[in-house]
Amino acid sequence: MGRVLQRGLSHHVVSALIQSRPLFFSRSTQIVRKMTEAPAPADQANEESNSRKYHFAAQDIRQDPNYKPPERRTYTTASPWGKNSRNKKSGRSQQDRNAVAEEKLENSLLVEHLKKEQERIEGPADKPQDGEKEKRLGPKKLVALLVGYSGKGYSGLQFNPGVETIESHIFTTLVALNLISRSNAVHPNKVSWNRCCRTDAGVSCLVNLITLKMVVTKPLEEHRKDINEMLRDGIKIWRIQGVLGSFVPKVAVDERIYEYTFPLSLLHSKVLPPPIEQVEATLAAAASQTELERSSSQTLDHDMGTKDGPEKNINGTELKEEDEQQDAEDKPITDADLSEDEVKLVNNFRELLPSFVGRRNFHNFTPKKLYGEESSWRIIRRAELMLSSRKDVKWVTLQLQGQSFMLHQIRKMIAACIFIVRYGLGEAKLRMLLGPRTENVPKAPGAGLYLVQPIFGSYNKRLEQLKSSHSAIEPTIHESTDVASFKSRYVLPSIIASHEVEDKFNAWLSTVEQNWFDVEWVWRDMDDDEYDRYKELGKTLAELGKKKRERLKKSMSENCVRKDSERNSEVKLETEDKEMAVKSEE
Repeated sequence: MGRVLQRGLSHHVVSALIQSRPLFFSRSTQIVRKMTEAPAPADQANEESNSRKYHFAAQDIRQDPNYKPPERRTYTTASPWGKNSRNKKSGRSQQDRNAVAEEKLENSLLVEHLKKEQERIEGPADKPQDGEKEKRLGPKKLVALLVGYSGKGYSGLQFNPGVETIESHIFTTLVALNLISRSNAVHPNKVSWNRCCRTDAGVSCLVNLITLKMVVTKPLEEHRKDINEMLRDGIKIWRIQGVLGSFVPKVAVDERIYEYTFPLSLLHSKVLPPPIEQVEATLAAAASQTELERSSSQTLDHDMGTKDGPEKNINGTELKEEDEQQDAEDKPITDADLSEDEVKLVNNFRELLPSFVGRRNFHNFTPKKLYGEESSWRIIRRAELMLSSRKDVKWVTLQLQGQSFMLHQIRKMIAACIFIVRYGLGEAKLRMLLGPRTENVPKAPGAGLYLVQPIFGSYNKRLEQLKSSHSAIEPTIHESTDVASFKSRYVLPSIIASHEVEDKFNAWLSTVEQNWFDVEWVWRDMDDDEYDRYKELGKTLAELGKKKRERLKKSMSENCVRKDSERNSEVKLETEDKEMAVKSEE
């Protein structure tokens, strides 16, 4: 601006500048006077000339009719930056504020759920009187619980308000034993609750690790025995040990070991898709159907927990508890115990495993991931195949040791290998799934998956360097006798029952083969004309299946409404009968 308002500059030029750039001249008289102040003139004539020349500078620029004040921009949700714009007062975006509100709501629901669980176990708690403080139970110490559990009947490991989980049962048990104070029982965060590995609904675990600040009043081994006596059958604490104050299990873990067990019969060869004449016949039968077909086939939901009431097998008869808890004898077998065809299938499966080892992109083996995302890459250290025989059924067990695994990654890896061996696709198909092309890979049933143990190698080395008094977390605790007995009593019988009683594995394969058009990568390699024909038929079958699901959903919702109305009417009648009885007594 000092350069613009130089001596001798025409009044009209400066006025034009002011009119064209009002934002630049936002300040008025004071700034302009300061920058246009002329030095003392040599004589009176020069003074009069300068006063006429710079007379406009003494006027307020805001009085100019062409002057427009600068617009003020406020950063609100209605700004051009959209819903993620920052609020001027809080400094948070709308998305951040929504996330905070959802977290507060989830925490409140979790607090209510834990209170109900505590009252269910111990009855209503006595509230302290006004001014009375809760009695201190004892010193707290950060400890690690090495726990094993059967996931059958639970909706996963992690706290989930409204449903039964492994952690909620362990937490309420610790509160009942006064190992967590009443004031800290309102939320797990108050005792620094953390877990190493999360498991989905129905997934079992041999050894997992949970950390918390627990009240310690006697030796940890005695506390462990007290907890095990109060826990439900199927949940065991293997060890309680102290850890460093900076120990966070999900950060300190180096690797995880998982196993997936499935029957060898799933690898038997078959053709997909079915012959085109069979597909056309199926399509004609489905198109001519006018009413909703009530299928007797069992609807599978591998991610749901066990419903209330006695369990039933596929024939509808109740499953006896003795059959569930009967120990499953695990007999290792070799290729010599297999037939020639089975040896060939097992070798084909083994040849696929080296493709997984190393740093690979698993974007096709987890939902909502892209090839270009850095989080799609995972490291797998080891992949081994083992064979065994239980109850005259041959089983295949795949053991995977890796740095970390994504959601449904292992189940989709198993499903891809089964499809490649079953339909004779070859190793090139697996390399294609690990490449940039996006494909739909179904996930195998969750009944065969279980966590073996997390590995804490770096943490154990750090303990040695610090010469700490804390004991190391053993990487081979899953090989102990107690854990092996727990596996044969709870984990393996659950997998066997899911195959022999519930028939989950065969029903899953049958569902996939009926919906063959959803796994196009399996049958894509064919002639163009044949491919186009299958593509057209698959599209028509998909539309018919969608309409059938919509009709079924509508029918189920109508049944629910009808049952609710019947239940409400029954409750209303019972209430009226009680009121009539009370009036008659009076």
